[in-house]
Amino acid sequence: DVETAFLQATLDKRIFLEPPPGMGVPRDQVLLLLKAIYGLKQAPLLWFTTAREFLLSLAFVQSTSDPCLFILNRGADKLILSLYVDDLILTSSSQALVDWVMTKICARFPIRDIKELSWTVGVHLDLESDGLKMSQEAYIKSLVDKYLPNKNVRRRIPMATSQNLEDESKIFGDMALYQAIVGCLNYLAHATRPDIMFAVNCLSRSLLRPTVPQYLAAIRVIEYLNSSSKLQIPYKTNSTLHCLHGFCDASFPGLHTTTGLSTTGYCVFYNNNLIQWKSRRQSIVCLSTMEAELEAIVALIVVLIQVQNTLGELGYSITNYTIYTDSEPAINYLNTPSEQQKSRTRHLAIRFHFIRSLLKNGTLILKHVRSVEQIADIFTKPLPRETFELLRRSLLSP
Repeated sequence: DVETAFLQATLDKRIFLEPPPGMGVPRDQVLLLLKAIYGLKQAPLLWFTTAREFLLSLAFVQSTSDPCLFILNRGADKLILSLYVDDLILTSSSQALVDWVMTKICARFPIRDIKELSWTVGVHLDLESDGLKMSQEAYIKSLVDKYLPNKNVRRRIPMATSQNLEDESKIFGDMALYQAIVGCLNYLAHATRPDIMFAVNCLSRSLLRPTVPQYLAAIRVIEYLNSSSKLQIPYKTNSTLHCLHGFCDASFPGLHTTTGLSTTGYCVFYNNNLIQWKSRRQSIVCLSTMEAELEAIVALIVVLIQVQNTLGELGYSITNYTIYTDSEPAINYLNTPSEQQKSRTRHLAIRFHFIRSLLKNGTLILKHVRSVEQIADIFTKPLPRETFELLRRSLLSP
């Protein structure tokens, strides 16, 4: 943890500050800043620039695919440093290399060294001999204490299949409260709780005009979290396995009867460990289920390429990746030469032909999976309890 990180940043231009009241500075004089301060709009960027230049001076290499990731190679040893605002996480195959880097960092910045990693940005990491587990039980408890009127534990799922969030007949009066709840849920959904991602996606669409049903739906998600707060994302080490694959699915048109937009859902696994997931509305109206599924495949490919590039910079060469979809029409369309397509598919965007090129050169492997085994289904629509809990076991562990 870099203490008072923004105050360590070097200014890139002359900046004058109006003196705050009580300093006794004459009215016709201003202050000249020597360093960045908190509240300065460019302070975060200046801090990142300062930290980056220092790390590069130590022979770190900045990742191209993730600018906040820095890599140091010393012979057979490697050190990876992740910079998140003022928090630094280091991992290495050599303790001596970690000690050397920490000595250099402590000499440059005021550092509070926490030693073994256990918490980062509100996420608890339980380190084990064969990997680690990530959870946010303490954060969920604080959310329950703050926003849940009745603390009783109710065994719920995030959304009921019959839940209707499009009824705008009764507007919820406290917009700030609704926004605060959804903001907290959004953080959880992206950090350690992929099981609430679809519900949060739906709740986030009416932040400026929330309704009573939407507020009650948000409270339902908190009740679900209260009954499942101990769930964790497990990560197991495997030095011999290097495989990258993902599941993608799309609803058509899902809950979006007023817009006609489908929902894309996907999740990415590296060495059978969940590393990324998403649920979002598609930006165009699709004319068929197959077209919606193709949009989901394209969205997942973009993410897989980014992950593939990051792994390559870390020294792990991934030559191909696998996508699992439950849409046989989409698979048949992509495996059929473009000149043999029928007239009903001629309107499809040219970017779908990009998928064909990946299939042809072997970078992409497209496989069919049964709908009951489609993990990404949990990101596209409300599911019955049995189906939801079955798919959740592929993402989280007790």
